[in-house]
Amino acid sequence: MQQQIGFGATADGVRIAYATVGSGPALVVASYPPSHLGLEWEEPRVRDFWEAIGRNHLVVRYDKHGSGLSDRNRTDFSLDFEIRTIESIVTQLRLKSFALWGQGTSGAAAAISYAIKFPDRLSHLILCNAQARWHGPTWGGTNLDTARALMLSNWRMASLAYAETQLGSEFDAPALQWLLRIWEEAARSFELRATISLARLLAKQGRRDEARTMLAEIYGWFTEGFDTADLKDAKTLFELLNA
Repeated sequence: MQQQIGFGATADGVRIAYATVGSGPALVVASYPPSHLGLEWEEPRVRDFWEAIGRNHLVVRYDKHGSGLSDRNRTDFSLDFEIRTIESIVTQLRLKSFALWGQGTSGAAAAISYAIKFPDRLSHLILCNAQARWHGPTWGGTNLDTARALMLSNWRMASLAYAETQLGSEFDAPALQWLLRIWEEAARSFELRATISLARLLAKQGRRDEARTMLAEIYGWFTEGFDTADLKDAKTLFELLNA
């Protein structure tokens, strides 16, 4: 069983990547970032889980704006935007009735809000590790101040603690490597954006060769998503620097 990746757009033009697998009544999964539909499918346990559900349901997963194969240049982090994201996928797939699964703090908050706004569209509402508050005071069940102190004092231990919130307390090295790949992919988009801004500044200062070299190195990291807004901006700027 293979997932099929497609793309929709929100009302304000943001490209959202989604994946479908299986057949039957639709189940839309609102998860938490960072995510990457392609990399997630490479993890056997994740793939086996969704394939098992896909035997009886059309499973619809998506990358939130700012993650994975969706547009990366995000500035709107409101709950209303999360509702619009779900709505764009529902519209794209022409779903009349479906079950909505809210996973994690942000996914559950989006699912609850969507259910309140469109109760007649849902056959079921499923909440896992939910927290009704949109910006809750915890990080993996830990007070944010405690989490921040741990990150500043021991980043490795903080990373492992966060990994446990996603993989469980007993995970092996391949699972951790897979999760790190997703984190690295998410971090690349922020570095790309910062490099584009710096390259523009260097070009204005007459340091075009330095700007071109820097941008080429970062751009070369990517093997997919070239039609996303950030990579389009990088390509346009690179072409201007080469002119």
